[in-house]
Amino acid sequence: MSAAMAWRVIPWASLVETPWKNGGGTTTEIAVAPAGAGMDDFDWRLSAAKVGGPGPFSSFPGVDRTLLVVDGAGIELRLAGEGSVLVERGGSGFTFAGDAAVTSTLPGGPILDLNIMTRRDRFHHAVYRARDVGPVGLPLGADLVLVVALAGRAELAAGDRTVRIDKLDTLVIDGDATGLELEGGGDIVVITLIRQGA
Repeated sequence: MSAAMAWRVIPWASLVETPWKNGGGTTTEIAVAPAGAGMDDFDWRLSAAKVGGPGPFSSFPGVDRTLLVVDGAGIELRLAGEGSVLVERGGSGFTFAGDAAVTSTLPGGPILDLNIMTRRDRFHHAVYRARDVGPVGLPLGADLVLVVALAGRAELAAGDRTVRIDKLDTLVIDGDATGLELEGGGDIVVITLIRQGA
């Protein structure tokens, strides 16, 4: 493990689920920066939501977001003036502007989704999935990396250190994460966060 790398695990079991204001589902905040930030002043936010029915998405001006489906068949997003897209389980998600007027339907019933949101003048994010054995191949230059297990248990190693994360546990890596490898199978999503104007 690089001396510049520090990491910690956020166990899913330690997090609290709260209802949406409109009653359409529940959300679980996994991590947010700065710590304690609300919906209007975060730099970035990672959360998971249970979506139980169709309805409008909340507006987040100045924010870019990516949504992935963890459980359930999928969610259809209808973006005003841009048509619709079906986000299915197993994919790398869909990225869209939080400013957009979005409504959703659930063709296959309720889902659990994963959301990463970044305020675009402060952070940029990229999302990709890694499966099975082998190097994760993290890009250089990320300020922070979030690794979320999407199914089963994943083992990640860097140098002589190994960490195991179960479904929806999150590994937070601060610093240079090159050389991180996924061992023993698994299905993870890797989110890189790069500070803007740094």
